[in-house]
Amino acid sequence: MGQNVSKSQNWTDYLMDAFNMGRQTYGQATVDRYTLAPMQNNWNYSYYGDVFLGSDLQYLQVIWDTGSGNFLVRSSFCTNCSNDRSSEPWFDVETTTSIVVTSDEDSTTYISGDTLEGFLVYDDVCPLADRDSCAEGFRFVAIHTQAGIDGQLAGVLGMWSGNSPSLDQEEMFMNKMVETSLIDKNIFSFYLTGVDGDSYIDFGEPNPAAMSDPADLVYMDVIDDTPFWTEYVTGIRFETGVDSNGDLTYESYSIPASKSETDSGSSCIIGPTKYINTIRDKIVA
Repeated sequence: MGQNVSKSQNWTDYLMDAFNMGRQTYGQATVDRYTLAPMQNNWNYSYYGDVFLGSDLQYLQVIWDTGSGNFLVRSSFCTNCSNDRSSEPWFDVETTTSIVVTSDEDSTTYISGDTLEGFLVYDDVCPLADRDSCAEGFRFVAIHTQAGIDGQLAGVLGMWSGNSPSLDQEEMFMNKMVETSLIDKNIFSFYLTGVDGDSYIDFGEPNPAAMSDPADLVYMDVIDDTPFWTEYVTGIRFETGVDSNGDLTYESYSIPASKSETDSGSSCIIGPTKYINTIRDKIVA
């Protein structure tokens, strides 16, 4: 990233001031691009983002998850959720007038082993409290039985846009945003910071204002015959310190090309034991 920001100035203000972007076009809506979809760092474990559901734009927090491809959200159908909505928020299917509830059910089991189950419904899903940002009539799962999510986190919104014909394209949020002309390119970008920083998700064409130099970007090809964001990893690099010139120093290791899934919904590193042990030993040291 490499930009200098004063302690009294957050990244959102800096980007707006430095590049004088003003108000930008996000699909059909005129909104503040850099405050479009703020995210909160959950103690470096995951990032929560805002979402607004239904005709009444009910506010909830979800994980924008690159490790899955559908949207599941805690709802008033839930039979094992807390009745205290202030401590465990849920989507109230009774107050939205735009919902269509089906008798079909769906479930997802995550890498943690936790399973979320619910009814398939159709309703508006919006990354901003603005109806012009809504993916209208989007199909998702209103959870009736939950495991593994609690507190203020209300669900998981998968970001996969699909390169496998076997996957259900109708449940993919990014595809719906393109289909309804909210964005013209099926692209999203994360700007991720520490616990005290301002993180956000940006939809559509990547924003170069958040990059120290776009030419430094490294692109990794997604493997076509696998689901989700799977690519080949060929090495591991650790930051080891700073040299006499003030430049960062690194320690690098090569490994045989291994398939790896990039998952923004987890802080776990999972892989062959000998490689993971090297990472573990460096972290512990």
